[in-house]
Amino acid sequence: MAWLRCTRIGFLVGSVSVFACGSGSSKGPLGSGNPSAGASGSAGVAGSGAGAGVSGSAGGAGAGAGGVAGNAAGTAGVSGGGAAGQAAGGVAGSTAGSAGAGASGSAGVGGNAGAAGNAGVGGNAGAAGNAGAAGNAGAAGNAGGSGGAAPTLSITPPVTACKGVYKMDFGATHVEVDPTQGARVSALAVGGSAVLATSDVTGTTINWGSTFWPSPQSWSWPPSSSIPAIDPNAYTCPSNDSMQFTMTSAANTGSGPKIQVTKKFYADLAKQAVVIDYTLKNTGTGAAMVAPWEISRIPPGCLTFYPGTAPSTRAGAVGPLPAFTQDASNIVWYQQSMTDTKSYKLFDDGSGGWLAAVTGNSVFVKQFVDVPATAQFANEAEIEIYSNGLSNNVTTGKNYVEMEEQGPLQNLAAGMSYTWTVKWYVRALPSTVTVGVSSASLVSYVQSLLQ
Repeated sequence: MAWLRCTRIGFLVGSVSVFACGSGSSKGPLGSGNPSAGASGSAGVAGSGAGAGVSGSAGGAGAGAGGVAGNAAGTAGVSGGGAAGQAAGGVAGSTAGSAGAGASGSAGVGGNAGAAGNAGVGGNAGAAGNAGAAGNAGAAGNAGGSGGAAPTLSITPPVTACKGVYKMDFGATHVEVDPTQGARVSALAVGGSAVLATSDVTGTTINWGSTFWPSPQSWSWPPSSSIPAIDPNAYTCPSNDSMQFTMTSAANTGSGPKIQVTKKFYADLAKQAVVIDYTLKNTGTGAAMVAPWEISRIPPGCLTFYPGTAPSTRAGAVGPLPAFTQDASNIVWYQQSMTDTKSYKLFDDGSGGWLAAVTGNSVFVKQFVDVPATAQFANEAEIEIYSNGLSNNVTTGKNYVEMEEQGPLQNLAAGMSYTWTVKWYVRALPSTVTVGVSSASLVSYVQSLLQ
């Protein structure tokens, strides 16, 4: 179905009906008889119709100079007319243009045949009028409107290509990506309110903003020791234009998997969402078992939630399972405390293909294809939430949360690639939405964004 984009967010269906009505024009001329007897009137010349039915008009009976019979008026012309050729012509093309161009109307119904003229006294009957011609097809209806105005996209590259942040703006959404920092999303904001935690908030130059790793985490920590090409080394910037920008890592030569990562950033303006395509390419000589893994850090005190199954911990996890709530709709809620001293880690098989967090008055929602448990690594999970405690020896006195989701595991042969797509929605919450554990209005609002 094609959509007429007026620029976005609701949809209306409009229809315009156009009517074409046929009308017959003149009656045919009257015939003239000879002096002795009323000669038959000649058939009326068919009237010329304007667009729709054309009315014919039978000639009237001739008037004889001496023949009494010829005196009768030729009444045929009126009754023999093409009944004004009322083509129901061009019944309006009233089909609504609901999803793009309006459908064309049906062809007009033909005009009715003119009735035969009455015979003049002594004269022959006037010829029957010709049938009205079929009316023209109704004009197509106008396309239905989109109802809302979609925002304008603005992409601003750095002054020197690949040597500074790339910025994306549409509506109230603002995104910054730094190719010099492993193509990390260094800023995400809505209406000027930051959603991602900066290095000043997290207290570390490793865990901040939003980044990407190959799963499972069988590689050694920190990333710079085993997957430096992927995080945090600089990426190249092979392409950018007014609609997208792309960044590509070098092939990893560290002890981690021999993978090259490409990140493409663009926007779904109709849904006002940031779209990121992550492509993993196996640059090694043998097969590689990997899964895509996105990690986004957000400020402390946030509320995270998602449709889940059975939150649990994993052997060797960086912390125990945090206290959480799973409501009757199987939405799992974790309210992080800004005063937490311990670190926690939650693992779960999501069930709806989304993960959300509220920070301040903003909600950050990630959307992705749901992954079955059979396509997840044993010590990993589709949904992972990490809470960094204040006493963590890496970031003492700092606190933040990681929203993490993983795609399906892939067995990539040498030279093969796999692309995984994630959509981000960031919004200022309306006053009608209640923020809190088990808030039905909050879940409903998030689900409305994803439809």
